[in-house]
Amino acid sequence: MTETLPDWRKANRLPDPGPDGIYRYTFTEPIPTGGSDQLVFSAYAFNEDRVKGNTASFTYTRPVGPKRKPRAFVLNIGIDAYQEPRLELNYAVADARLVANRLAAIPGYEIAH
Repeated sequence: MTETLPDWRKANRLPDPGPDGIYRYTFTEPIPTGGSDQLVFSAYAFNEDRVKGNTASFTYTRPVGPKRKPRAFVLNIGIDAYQEPRLELNYAVADARLVANRLAAIPGYEIAH
């Protein structure tokens, strides 16, 4: 560690605790919509001598709710004409349209224009 203990204490000093002597921090953590129905959160702190305290853990069980329909987005691009003649293609646009038509044939596939 390159910084001195007083420098570290100054850089990491907490604001004064509440009237009950407890430090409280509130923040919002986005929870993924997929995966497990249980998430484990953990936290720890260091004292003024840089000694790590115990790790506290909390298991959050996601409430049962409606399942989201899986979605995927496809951006289909084909470019035949370029300013540089040596880069011009003959079938990129046709191939892109073919792929789009094949995707559109999949049941449940929606096209947004």
